[in-house]
Amino acid sequence: MALLGWTLKAWVALSLPETGRWKDRRRKEKYELLRMEFHTFVTAMIRIPCQIVQTGRRLIFRLVDALQL
Repeated sequence: MALLGWTLKAWVALSLPETGRWKDRRRKEKYELLRMEFHTFVTAMIRIPCQIVQTGRRLIFRLVDALQL
């Protein structure tokens, strides 16, 4: 299972484009993402802070800024 997580991290990093005006910046971001620890990757890319509200028959997921929590 852990190998699947590392593969996901590598796949996300390698799928970032390196073309265009910001080529150097994107290359640096890709390298940082590849070198990132898995826990940091999960916190930065996977976990999305949201507020869950149930009203009537609906569930509403409100995306919130991490600093507002």
